[in-house]
Amino acid sequence: MLSTRYKETAEQWQRNLPYYPSVSIPIPAHNEEMVIEDTLEAMSNLRYPTQQLQVLVINDNSNDRTGEICEAYAKRFPYIQVIHTKPPNGGKGKSAALNNGLAHSTGEVICVYDADNTPEADSVYWLVLGLVNDPKAGAIVGKFRVLNANKNC
Repeated sequence: MLSTRYKETAEQWQRNLPYYPSVSIPIPAHNEEMVIEDTLEAMSNLRYPTQQLQVLVINDNSNDRTGEICEAYAKRFPYIQVIHTKPPNGGKGKSAALNNGLAHSTGEVICVYDADNTPEADSVYWLVLGLVNDPKAGAIVGKFRVLNANKNC
């Protein structure tokens, strides 16, 4: 019974998407060279109109290859942008990096991912559908997968 209701709701939501809102995705990243490529690969595989996407990687004062990897993706995908922070404004932690990313965001919808998240290809689409179809919703949370869960403490 639940799966039938889910399918009916999903079909109704999909019919009720008058347009694809623009989406900004700020990703704070500090010394994430081990995981950022997988994250950006997932971002490049999102099934959402790319002209409506803005992926903002905030390379927050990294001293590894994070910035280099991000710049390589930015050259391949015009909707991926890299913001490099340095002291005195950079390196102040995740919240400061996110605030920097939010200041550069242009999307109607903001989806925040960590540098070690790899969203499913349809994740942004379903998150947007949830917001569009629930006028009371101010935020939607999706399931995510952490790449280095066993490596970080």
